[in-house]
Amino acid sequence: MLRAIDGSYLSISGEVISDRINLIYSDLPIALSTDFAIVARYAGQLKEAATNALNEDAILIAVEQIYHCV
Repeated sequence: MLRAIDGSYLSISGEVISDRINLIYSDLPIALSTDFAIVARYAGQLKEAATNALNEDAILIAVEQIYHCV
């Protein structure tokens, strides 16, 4: 978890507003291309847990497949 990162968002009126954000990241040992349903369910459960635990206006869950070569 990375805390208090400088972030910003675009308000409804078009104004860019600075905000502090916390970034939580996770790595799953499965392929998004072949296990999409599992990843989607995990992302949904993660958003639900974050929504229940945090008092935030918005929570964004982003998923991206990355190839790891070791």
